[in-house]
Amino acid sequence: MRIPTSKLYRAFPELDPFEDEKCIRFVRVAQGPWWWRGVRFICLVVLWVVTFVGVSWGLAEGASAILMDSDNWRRTFGPIPEILGLVLCAGAGMAIASVGTLMLRDFLLRRSVRRVLKGSANCWNCGYGLLGLPVSSERTITCPECGSVSGVDVSLAELAENNGRVVQSTELIAQRPPRIPIWRRKMVRRVAIGVVAAVLLLAGSWEVWIQVQAARARAMNPGAKGLMAHVLKGQTTMSAESDAWSIAVAAGLAFSDAQAAVRGEHGGSWPRYRLPEDMRKAVDAGETPRNVATAWLVSEPELYPNFAGVVRDVLAATPEETKYNAACGELARAVIASPHMKPVYDGLRRLRVGPDGIAAVGGMRSIHLPDGEPAMVVSLPELGPMRQVARMQAGRVELLGAKGEVDEAIGVIEEMLVMSQVLGDQAFLFDRRVASEMQSLALARVEGLLDRDLSKAQVERLAQLVRERTMQTSIDRALDGERLVYASNLSWIFGSASRTRFGMLSPGFVKVASQFAGSDFEYPDVFEQAMKHDLGTLGRNVRFADDYFAHYKAQAALPIAKRGTLPVGLKQELDRLVLAKFFTPGLEWALQAFDWERQRISGVQARLAIERYRHERGAYPDTLEQIAGLMEGGVPVDPMSGQPMLYKRVDPKTDEFGLSYLLYVPGPDGTDNGGVRAKPPEGRTGKVTWRELPSGADFVLNDPER
Repeated sequence: MRIPTSKLYRAFPELDPFEDEKCIRFVRVAQGPWWWRGVRFICLVVLWVVTFVGVSWGLAEGASAILMDSDNWRRTFGPIPEILGLVLCAGAGMAIASVGTLMLRDFLLRRSVRRVLKGSANCWNCGYGLLGLPVSSERTITCPECGSVSGVDVSLAELAENNGRVVQSTELIAQRPPRIPIWRRKMVRRVAIGVVAAVLLLAGSWEVWIQVQAARARAMNPGAKGLMAHVLKGQTTMSAESDAWSIAVAAGLAFSDAQAAVRGEHGGSWPRYRLPEDMRKAVDAGETPRNVATAWLVSEPELYPNFAGVVRDVLAATPEETKYNAACGELARAVIASPHMKPVYDGLRRLRVGPDGIAAVGGMRSIHLPDGEPAMVVSLPELGPMRQVARMQAGRVELLGAKGEVDEAIGVIEEMLVMSQVLGDQAFLFDRRVASEMQSLALARVEGLLDRDLSKAQVERLAQLVRERTMQTSIDRALDGERLVYASNLSWIFGSASRTRFGMLSPGFVKVASQFAGSDFEYPDVFEQAMKHDLGTLGRNVRFADDYFAHYKAQAALPIAKRGTLPVGLKQELDRLVLAKFFTPGLEWALQAFDWERQRISGVQARLAIERYRHERGAYPDTLEQIAGLMEGGVPVDPMSGQPMLYKRVDPKTDEFGLSYLLYVPGPDGTDNGGVRAKPPEGRTGKVTWRELPSGADFVLNDPER
């Protein structure tokens, strides 16, 4: 290669007798017409850009794969900071692209000059040098030595003594023999061989990169052992006669048996909700009824009884709804009385053994991941029956409370809380979500009992249960578990070269995607999907997962009022990366469930402290500061608004629910409105949730309408 500022034409001895100005014009004309020179320049610029981007990206990914710390699946460059590593890779890419482009340009220039000099510099007959001789209008030169006429390139006119002007041709004495066909020339063969070699080299390099990426993916796969290790990490395990997870699962299965037996006794199904004729007409007319769920009205499905409300009728219920609730209550009693339920009660009581009240929690017994299988194939069918057990237990508390058997009801609440602890210890997001739902049912039953006049001993026992049996761990552990599952799924996809060799068009990926996401990812529809989405590289997907989960972990530590939305860059990656759309869990709902979990625990703890104060002093406190000593950490801070809980004494004779005090928190407006309640939308019963509160309203935690 030459120095960019050197004179390339001086590399040809034939041009030494000529001035620089003539040589420059000669080289320019030898390259072809002006439009062809412009096309070549544009192609060289495009080649430089493509080479720069490709080499920089390849160096960054390759260095990341080689220097990556196996314990950290985020891209690293060893001891070099990431930004410096990227700059170095970009600088190396720029240098390689510039050198390569200059070499190609010089090759093309030399080829053009050599073509002219080799074909037109000498007489074809006697070999006499023709450079500098006048060129005729027919682009010929008559040899002054032998008189032969040679056809020459137009660029030789730039070297002629007549300064490029052509002269009239002399008489044709002899003619140059025909040229060798282009496909028989050695240079063409060499170029063809070079192109084939370059294609093979690029294909081989790409295949090497795919295999390196696959090896890296397989190395980062946590597998069943990694998932199980995360489950056990952070649990307080101890030696016990039986595993709490197995007992909880057995309880769920026993409940399923009892439920199936009662269904058989009632003809194989629960009562079917029948619509009054006027409601059916309203549905047919496109009007949404206000007092029942639209899905029930349209499809008339078989409805399983909601054991959390089997005693009380729905507020403003229709006769059909009242009849349905009564039938469900009878069925709930039948399930509870079934002989199949004895293992449930025995198993739940056994969960309370040991110094900490819960036996060792191994969990995840159903995880069986053969080598190479993704974590997404793991299913926990036990969760459904366990959730049904919690609902049945909630209904059982209501039945016991209606009969005045409060102590036994508290024992059932303890079983519910222990079971939610066992499930919450599994440390994955869906498990934590179901555990939060089960715990919420238990705490709702605690609030229901607090509406009664409980004894001091009963209040103390409930306070101990809420303090020791509720889930106090942060959501970070569940988010870390989901990241492990995400890593397992990514490593499964990228661990096989057949799924990534041609991006989204790889046969292996199309097969998996069509099974996972439907016919939109089958040929030829996958071509359309490939225009919208991108498979990306392993490193790119890993970086997205790191940033995505880190964002939500940071958001979980903030009150709702201070949380931000998903950054634009992450949102764009989520929309673009097809695996992110497949495997990324929606975390907004997880944070909302966690917020409600923390708010409910804090509210119940505050209410229990208020009741303990009343039993000790004979009256309710005037301020929350008077009971701060009865609560760990003093007056609790509401996780929703980020402000301390508020308290206000009211006259039970004037309060619409007969309350003696209001325990409340500010709504989304962040303003203390004195405990003003918000009315639910017309046609809906129950309390307005915190997020639904309009400006000027507060969220009252001790309203009986929950």
